[in-house]
Amino acid sequence: EEGLDAMQRGSLLHAILEEMYKRLTRLEIAPTQDSVETILGQLEASCAVVFPSAPQRYGFRPSPLWEYEQKELLRLLRALVVWECEENGSDARFRPYLQEAGFGIRESGPQPLEVMGEKAQFRLRGLIDRIDRDPAGNLRVIDYKSGSTTWSPNDLKKGLALQTTLYALAAERIWADDESHVAESHYWHIPSREASGSLKISACVTQDELADAVIQQAAW
Repeated sequence: EEGLDAMQRGSLLHAILEEMYKRLTRLEIAPTQDSVETILGQLEASCAVVFPSAPQRYGFRPSPLWEYEQKELLRLLRALVVWECEENGSDARFRPYLQEAGFGIRESGPQPLEVMGEKAQFRLRGLIDRIDRDPAGNLRVIDYKSGSTTWSPNDLKKGLALQTTLYALAAERIWADDESHVAESHYWHIPSREASGSLKISACVTQDELADAVIQQAAW
């Protein structure tokens, strides 16, 4: 069909961010105020990689607005990059570590996560948009959202937003070591540049009261 729909637009934003943060990981660049111009350059380079093949990859026919849409997507992502760098100031605790971290998807990769609750258990497969790591090895899980709907801690308790908790559990079991844990897990909303569905964990995911409540809802 002609033009981008909401799902294709979200997938395209994810792909550009994946490409950019892979570059930052490889170059060991932290998102700080001091590196913002360098990162914006990497963002533009990532768009130059992703945009040309986007119509074929995501199955849409470029409309007369396609050139404008590319500029608008770049504008949104530039604002997100600047926001993150300003939030971090001159010293970022977390640095990009993994992008599109899959589990239970490929036979050669991490296996599905066994999630056990008081009522039931299940096997979880997923693809985590981004995992950051601090100098102590603690992790931060980020799931990008191209929509504006946000989730509160109460929404998490009700089981209305499971992803940040279940992905935090997966990241901790698969990518943390004995000396580290997942310290934070958030949805990051690209249009509004805000976090929601947030967890801040002091020990480990299963010992956090809010995270445990979400896991019990998921395994009800």
